[in-house]
Amino acid sequence: MGTLSAPIEARNLTKRYDDLDAIRGLSLSADEGQVLGLLGPNGAGKSTTIKVLVGLVHPTEGEAWIGGHHVQDEGIQARRQLGYLPEVVGLYEQLTAEAYLRYIARFHGTSGPRATHRIEALLADVRLTQAADRPIGTFSKGMRQRLALAGALFHDPPVLVLDEPLTGLDPEGIVKMKQAIEQLGRQRTVLVSSHELHAVESLCDRAIILRDGEELTSAPVAELTRRDPPRYTLTTADPLPEPRALTDVDGVRSIHASSQSTLQVEVTDADAASLLVDHLVRGGHRVRHLERDERTLEEAFVDITGVRA
Repeated sequence: MGTLSAPIEARNLTKRYDDLDAIRGLSLSADEGQVLGLLGPNGAGKSTTIKVLVGLVHPTEGEAWIGGHHVQDEGIQARRQLGYLPEVVGLYEQLTAEAYLRYIARFHGTSGPRATHRIEALLADVRLTQAADRPIGTFSKGMRQRLALAGALFHDPPVLVLDEPLTGLDPEGIVKMKQAIEQLGRQRTVLVSSHELHAVESLCDRAIILRDGEELTSAPVAELTRRDPPRYTLTTADPLPEPRALTDVDGVRSIHASSQSTLQVEVTDADAASLLVDHLVRGGHRVRHLERDERTLEEAFVDITGVRA
């Protein structure tokens, strides 16, 4: 079987449980070095999709490949290409962080100075160096997640698959976990599922939004968060004229003054925003700032699905 170009590839995946289709006809791919978000509310099919991709669940229909290896027919080769962090992580609480990673090292046939060097590097990457000798039973959930992430990447796989890595973490834990993903995700292809949209927005290059096992959309995050029609916030160094005096500028759809020197403007396109700036400058106003207002990924999700994540 010839290899595929995408590190993660799935075609027409369906997983049926009795009368329930957990996923229906789902196709996806993630390019080398890309962070792909698999987004949706609980029950959307995110975890089922991931379990199919990592070989834990066989699809009813369709096929999947990791690193060019068919997940069902070349399971061992496919799993060697990936690091997997499940939603629920089981760790040996009596072990220290360092002992846990040394245990993982033995599974990969690594020992001695080579294992020590790898363990030290991973603990630094996930910001657990100071906790290396502490029992895992004393760790917060965020620390456990980061340690499990280090274990999943011990063998330095080119593909990283994360199932709800931020769920249940406190704000500090989310920040540290995101930093660890960014650090360890460099030079890798990453698939991350989440319904914590505000937290993963800055992580993902592209997103697939699911609902009831089906894809609703797949697009770059920058495209999903772009407002259409465009909206801008404009500020000046002096009081502005009444908004209704500016509605005759070509391309201005609506305009609202939030203060004497700040406007929220909806326009047909970027050229209309430039025309409005020119109009104000010709009228003697000093324009200090013009910024396009983008919607959040969560706002985009609500607009697309009609439900909150």
